[in-house]
Amino acid sequence: MAKKTTKRTIKTSTLIILVVAIMTELFLYTWCHVQSIHMGYQITSQLKQEKELKVFQEKLRLELAQLRTPERIIQIASKQLGLVLPAPDQVIVVE
Repeated sequence: MAKKTTKRTIKTSTLIILVVAIMTELFLYTWCHVQSIHMGYQITSQLKQEKELKVFQEKLRLELAQLRTPERIIQIASKQLGLVLPAPDQVIVVE
């Protein structure tokens, strides 16, 4: 009778260990899968943000190019700062 109880205890222990191992494996698989999906969402979000930033950068480059035009600089110099182009006799060429 003691041998039967011991065999039954060993079988039960083995079954419990096997079930716990399978449950742990399923939990880890599910966790990895969820993390993978979450990482995919983060990557998609970062790529979208990168596109938006590139568009914004291009707009800033265009604005900078417009602000650097000589016509605009001459207009600000004459209207806001009161500067005028020098007369030909005021120009001295240094060689």
